[in-house]
Amino acid sequence: MGRGLRTLAIRVAGGLAVLLVLSWIVAGSESFQACLDGDGRGVDETSYVKVALADAAAPGALQCTGDFLDQNEPLILALTALSLMFFGFAVWGIGTRVQRAFLAQVPARAEAARTRFRAQTGLETVHLDSRNGLRLTVKNFGPTAAHKVRFAALCSTQPPSQKMIADAPSEAVLLTLFSGQTVTIAVSGADAMAALERAKTEGTPLYVSGCIRHVDVYGRHWRTHFCRISARPAEDLTFEPFGPFNDEIREV
Repeated sequence: MGRGLRTLAIRVAGGLAVLLVLSWIVAGSESFQACLDGDGRGVDETSYVKVALADAAAPGALQCTGDFLDQNEPLILALTALSLMFFGFAVWGIGTRVQRAFLAQVPARAEAARTRFRAQTGLETVHLDSRNGLRLTVKNFGPTAAHKVRFAALCSTQPPSQKMIADAPSEAVLLTLFSGQTVTIAVSGADAMAALERAKTEGTPLYVSGCIRHVDVYGRHWRTHFCRISARPAEDLTFEPFGPFNDEIREV
């Protein structure tokens, strides 16, 4: 509201200034035109001067312009100063808007830079070890380190739900993963081993799901969900992404 009133005041002042300039030009045009016509009403009415005026050539436009400017020099200087003032206000207003626009973009640019250069942990592979145990490899795909990495996973022969993933038991892992670094973690627990054995013996699909938590270099907490399903239920299990539980969110 204040900005609108200020803009209106500047426009009104500019309009009044233009009106005064136009009025002055109209008022001064009579003396200027009289100069061009050679009006000698201000000269002494003597016969000698009359003859001189009759024989002398009428002043030109350049000379009359010079006389007009000389007679109105203070007013011209005042109008020039007024014009410079309005021009300065216009430049100041433009500069202020540019500054506000730049400052408004600073937080967004800073957030974009933090997002681009942050750590991004995720599940790289799910595989069986030499003792037929299930192991998961977690990797930091981002350019900076991931701190306080924690891991939670579960195995089941039924598609998981969001509640199942949230209640997955957390493994005792709390470490730092630098850019490109991986760590392999064994999935333990009686339920996980029972689900793995059932998938092998009965040929049912095996679902491996859970989440990875970490803190980036900016102190922000992230959680990456994952869900994999065995592509073919056999001794050599291979896994591929399954369902909507493969995303990343920022924790408050």
